[in-house]
Amino acid sequence: MSRGYLGDPALLDRCRTQRLEEFDEFVHPEQTAPGAVPVERPGGNLKEPKRLEREGEYLMHRKILAICAALIALGVLAIAATGASAATTIQDTVGSETKPLAPTKVGPPHELGAKITAYSTGTSFLKGSGLTVECNENLLTGSIHKNDGNEVQATIEDAWFQSNLNASGTKCKSNVGEATITIPALTNGSAKTGHWCIRTVPNNDNWELWGNNCTTEVGTGELTFIVDTPLGECKYKRTAAVKGTFTTPANHTTSELVMSNDAGLAGVKFTLEAGGFFCPVEGLLSEMKFDLFTDPGTSGTYVNPAVAPNPVWLRAEV
Repeated sequence: MSRGYLGDPALLDRCRTQRLEEFDEFVHPEQTAPGAVPVERPGGNLKEPKRLEREGEYLMHRKILAICAALIALGVLAIAATGASAATTIQDTVGSETKPLAPTKVGPPHELGAKITAYSTGTSFLKGSGLTVECNENLLTGSIHKNDGNEVQATIEDAWFQSNLNASGTKCKSNVGEATITIPALTNGSAKTGHWCIRTVPNNDNWELWGNNCTTEVGTGELTFIVDTPLGECKYKRTAAVKGTFTTPANHTTSELVMSNDAGLAGVKFTLEAGGFFCPVEGLLSEMKFDLFTDPGTSGTYVNPAVAPNPVWLRAEV
């Protein structure tokens, strides 16, 4: 059917507001009222009222109106679906009950939110020209800053990047010897100047991580870390937020957070801020995956997610 009918926005608007009798006049305004003008029938000398022809078209236009009404109804449903927001909360299970984790309470008295821990799954990599670092026992700890049903925000306070790939059992493995990775800004770092923040993005199963407190805007501050190898220290930074996806398990098991690569790259790019000639000018961080649990209070101790107790999970509802 041509745009002059159902595809015409003006016609759709008329369908919504006008009576059926007015519809035919809108489509064929050149036609006159029923029975006003007789017409010559081809192949004969009999004359019939044009009204009979209009009755056929009237029935056809009724069908068009029915289709038009259906399209309008579908449009309303589509708008409703597009405008619906997915409520996201982070929850844990206590006995047979599930409940949202408590967020930070602004005082007085000021109370931090519930403590959580993220344990890595698999091996994460940092790769640059001439340098490859592998860590497979990473963990992050922090507290819930916001959990209002629209989005979840968590303050990352401490981070450890470790492995069981070396004899020491704590440092990460690299192609130039054992490597230590630290984040100076966090509480267990050397500078202790602040925190990182991670949040769920409203209306989808994505997350964003940036190098500042949760009271700041996304993308403010810097994400920095230091790689210390037998060759020396290399400090890397990134201003743009790191992004990823999360799962919303129906069976109340742990949610998994998976980091997404930068567009067109095999990881998330960090640039060299300080270091010697042996430091790659860029490093790609990849294969970062974490499962979420309540914080057991054993600072810096990695627990295999397959056996870790007290999972927490992100719940999304439309």
